[in-house]
Amino acid sequence: MPNTLKNITTHVHTLAVEIGERNVFHPRALASAARYTHSQAYPPLLKWFYPDRGNFIAFVSNFRSRKVMHQAVHHFRQCTDFPLQHIATVPWLPGVCWSDHLAFWHHGYRAFMLTDTAFYRYPFYHSADDTADKIHYPPFARLTENLFCTLVSMVNSSSAQY
Repeated sequence: MPNTLKNITTHVHTLAVEIGERNVFHPRALASAARYTHSQAYPPLLKWFYPDRGNFIAFVSNFRSRKVMHQAVHHFRQCTDFPLQHIATVPWLPGVCWSDHLAFWHHGYRAFMLTDTAFYRYPFYHSADDTADKIHYPPFARLTENLFCTLVSMVNSSSAQY
């Protein structure tokens, strides 16, 4: 569920962007990215279109932000063969608005979320049992390197329309 203090902090950042105190390069919100399991659940209907094994990262956006998300997908896939799923969807789908990107949407910015799908594959998400010993470090480290490569590729792209 959304963390109120985190949401307030994100809203303050977006306001700073709007008044020119900060620059923004299409925000990405990293919701959760350290669990890779054999089981994967989804919101209603999505289970018919996505894998049942939780070994991927997902890029999630609203329809307005899908072009930016697809550009990031393109750059991510140039950097790695790490399993990736992506979706542009409606904001009322459970989990789609439960990260920092929502504040940017509310302020008119295009943004997307990167997630391991959190509570859809990890029962301890945001609980007292959500501890460091449950992180799958090798794929998490690989993902971190690949996201860095993706961001560098996006920044260096001469055709970037970010």
